[in-house]
Amino acid sequence: MSRIYDLPLRPDKWPEVLDAFAPMVGATLAGVVLHDPVYNEYRLRAMTSNFSPSLIDEYQAQFTNPTAGPSPFVKLSASTERGFMHDLEMLDLDSVAALRSRPAMQWLRRNFNLLRGASSRLNLERAWTDILMVMYAEERGGITEAEQRVGELFLEHFAKALELSRAFGVLRSRFSGVLTALDRFHVGVFILAPSGAVVIRNAEAERIVDARDGISISRDGHLRPSDESLRGELKAAIERAVHTSQAGDNCAETVFDLPRRSGEASYFVEVSPVREDGEIEKQFRGALVFIVDPAKTDVVSTRGMQSLYGLTDTESEVCRLVAEGLGTEEVAEARNVTRETVRNYIKQVLRKTGVQNRAQLVRLALKVNLPIDPESGGL
Repeated sequence: MSRIYDLPLRPDKWPEVLDAFAPMVGATLAGVVLHDPVYNEYRLRAMTSNFSPSLIDEYQAQFTNPTAGPSPFVKLSASTERGFMHDLEMLDLDSVAALRSRPAMQWLRRNFNLLRGASSRLNLERAWTDILMVMYAEERGGITEAEQRVGELFLEHFAKALELSRAFGVLRSRFSGVLTALDRFHVGVFILAPSGAVVIRNAEAERIVDARDGISISRDGHLRPSDESLRGELKAAIERAVHTSQAGDNCAETVFDLPRRSGEASYFVEVSPVREDGEIEKQFRGALVFIVDPAKTDVVSTRGMQSLYGLTDTESEVCRLVAEGLGTEEVAEARNVTRETVRNYIKQVLRKTGVQNRAQLVRLALKVNLPIDPESGGL
């Protein structure tokens, strides 16, 4: 499980990790697909090593285009929770014979002796379609309940790896690197050694700690919340992430709000495992801490959220103004409507996007529209 956290910084290891995962669920083939409708520059598709890239291209050319009919993942993409969905359910088929008759399955049977399969959605945000799939040799049938239980232990970790891979993948695409380009990423990024000491931080992280407005770095190099009641929580989250990166725990992420002395909206903190081999040090196993500052609205964009979350034109505009930091009264003035009307629009925006407050709306906007400099520099 811990090897999954090699993937954000080492995407070339996806086949190796999937090769190790597939036998755990009795599968002949395992694969992941990530599609981001906002960032066309970043795509991820990876399979076990017995399915070559050229065959992936051939399969996609034949069976994942408009003339090939609807995607088999349409029903899965509407799911609101992680968990394996069987092939017959995904395709609304009533028999294995009907499955065999599909052209795509005939191709897979002919080339790989594969028939039955199961898939799970990973990240549950509507902004992305990322899917883990497994397939089985024709003669053995589909996934069993026991195999399904084993596979579902890994879903949260694959989801987190893909989420991290998206941000790091855009950095790599634009700037031919990740660690050397972290200053282009306008979220506070701290990479922590197994001891918990900060070994790498980007410019936004530097700005956050220099402000001493909720968090700082102690003399021994550790992150130190100003709120003493949260020091133990942060330390425990970092320890869980480190232990997971070392195969000693099972924690994909810990998230919490961090109050600020200034009274500004709380920082949003996310702690995850991270592994790396080379740029930091050989066989580095540590923790990755993201800190989002909701008050830093100059890098927030709500582009694309209207179509992703079904917002009306007015709701989309209110969403943009709220994410940019305007209060209810300011939005009312900007829109020339009453405060009560604005409150109703805000309630609709929060309901449709699935968040509870402005801080979470800002975090969602930053996930949909990564605050990364364009290749030409500047925002």
